Amino acid sequence: MTIPRITEECLHAVVEKAVQAHPEIFAATTMLEMKVEQPALYAALTSLLKPFLDPLSEPVEEIPLAVCQEMILMASFCLAGVAFKAIKAQIEANEMNEAWS
Repeated sequence: MTIPRITEECLHAVVEKAVQAHPEIFAATTMLEMKVEQPALYAALTSLLKPFLDPLSEPVEEIPLAVCQEMILMASFCLAGVAFKAIKAQIEANEMNEAWS
């Protein structure tokens, strides 16, 4: 099945649900869920993020590198989690619409 076009209503509902959780919890839950349900997607995302998480020779700002790495990881999986959950929700919504038609 091709990935369905995600409607604004579906995306809005997923975002509303996502922001109810603390970002660290949402990111960790998403990572664990993706690792089980979509191992190839999980592997691709983590390998794409790796260059951003590798230590730099000198931090540009006074923010510790470890804090920057943690924030990038958390933000990335929050965004990926919203997309992942939106796709799943849209597929379920499409199936329910077909069943009720």
